[in-house]
Amino acid sequence: MRLEIQASSRKRRVLPRHVVNYTAFRSDFHTDEDESELHLLEKFHAARSLSKRGDVDTFIDAVLYDPEQHSHRLTADLARSEDGNLTAVFCETQAPGESLMKDLEMVDEAENSKAVVVYPFKVDTGPIDEKFHDSVNTGKFVIEHLSWRERGMERAFRDALELMELLCNETRVKMLLPLLERPQGKKHFREEINPKLIYENVPLLRTHKIIDELSDDLYDLTPMGKTILCEYLAFVEKVRALMREEPEDE
Repeated sequence: MRLEIQASSRKRRVLPRHVVNYTAFRSDFHTDEDESELHLLEKFHAARSLSKRGDVDTFIDAVLYDPEQHSHRLTADLARSEDGNLTAVFCETQAPGESLMKDLEMVDEAENSKAVVVYPFKVDTGPIDEKFHDSVNTGKFVIEHLSWRERGMERAFRDALELMELLCNETRVKMLLPLLERPQGKKHFREEINPKLIYENVPLLRTHKIIDELSDDLYDLTPMGKTILCEYLAFVEKVRALMREEPEDE
C-alpha cells in the first residue's frame, strides 16, 4: 500500500513566512477553537523543524489516504512529501491512545510512509515500542520528546531571564544600539552616557558575551550579541503592539 496526500489538504501548505515565529503560524493555522494552545505550539515546532530539512512540501492537518481504498485514510497533524515518500507527524499531548495506534497501523502498512510522534514531555510510549517494535528499530517510526520539562530547560530559562534583565536597562541599550551600525569606542559612548555607567556596564556586557573588544577603546557586538539584541528589540515591539491592541476595561 502507498499513501497519498488528499488534494484538498495541499491548500494548507506551510510556507517560510509561517515559521518565522509562533504568532505568524498561529494566525494562519489556528482554525479549531477546541484545539489546545499546547497542541498548536507542538505543530509549530514540528513545522519549523521540517522546514529546515530541505526544499520539501509540508502540510498542516493533512489527510492521507490509500488511492485504492478511499475509505482507508487518516489525518496527520503535519505531513511532509518528498519524492513520493511521506512523513506523517502526530503531535500528542497524552500517552498513546486508540486513535493514534490505528493511525500508526496504517502508516506501518504503507511502503512509502514514515511516522514521527511528538510529545511536549516524556510519557510512557511503551505501547508504541511494543506493537511496532520493528518499525521503531528501523527508524520508520520516530518518537520525539520536546525538552520543555527537562532540568536543562530550567537553566535555559534562567539564562534567558538573566539576559532579559541585562537588556531591560536604558543605559545598556543606549550603548548597544549604535553597535548595530558599526563598532564604537568609549569616546562615542561618553557623549551621551555618564562615564561611570560606561565603565560599570562594559565588563558586564563582555562577561555575557554580548560585546567584545576589537582593540583598545573599540567595541563591537559579538555574533551572538547581534542576534540576541535584534531578537530582543523585535520581541519588545511585538509586545508593545499586542498591548496597544488589547482593549481597555470599561
